[in-house]
Amino acid sequence: LMFGAGSVLALLCVATGLRRPNLHLGAGTPAPALIARSLIGVAALATGWLSLQSIRGNEAIIANGRVIYLALAPVDPRSLVQGDYMRLNFAVPAGARNLVNGSPLGMRRWAVASVDDRRVATIEHIVDAEPVAGAGQLVLPVRVKDGRWIVGTDAWFFKEGPAKTWEGARFGQLRVGADGTALLVGLTDKDLTPLK
Repeated sequence: LMFGAGSVLALLCVATGLRRPNLHLGAGTPAPALIARSLIGVAALATGWLSLQSIRGNEAIIANGRVIYLALAPVDPRSLVQGDYMRLNFAVPAGARNLVNGSPLGMRRWAVASVDDRRVATIEHIVDAEPVAGAGQLVLPVRVKDGRWIVGTDAWFFKEGPAKTWEGARFGQLRVGADGTALLVGLTDKDLTPLK
C-alpha cells in the first residue's frame, strides 16, 4: 500500500512538474497538487496504522503466546553502533543446514519441530510449503540470513558490560503466536533457568 501510494505520488510530481508544493491549499490549487497532498496524508496514515498493528500483534504474542525453548549455539561479536549483542545460531539438523546454500536471502520456509514435555522444541526438518503440524509438533517460519536459518531473530541485545552473564546461554526462550510467529523473549541456561 505504501509503495503503491509513493509510486503514484512520484509519478504525479514528475507529470505535473511539482517539486515543492505550496502547503497552502487555495481555491486555485491544481488537481494534481491536491491529489499529491492527499496521497502524502494517506501514506502517513497507512504507515502509522501498519506500525500500530505490528506493535499490537507482537505485544499479544509476548503476553499470550506459547512458550518454547530452542537450543542455540551463540557467538558473541560486538557492534559499536548498537552496543553489545550476542549473535544467535539456532540448532538445526545437518540436512537442513545444507539447504541454506540453495535458499535465496530472506526466503521464507517452515521448520517442523517436535516439542517435549519441558517445552524444548527440536527442529526436525525444513520444508518449502507450510505443513500441518502433527501431534507434539510445531511449525515455525524460518528464513536465511548470513548463511544460517533464523527463527524470529538472530541476535540478543544487551547493555554494555554484563557480557559474561550471557555466556551460559544454551536456549532461546520464544513466545509463539497462533500463526507460528516466534519472538525471542529471553535466554536460558542448560536447565532452562532464565538469564538476567
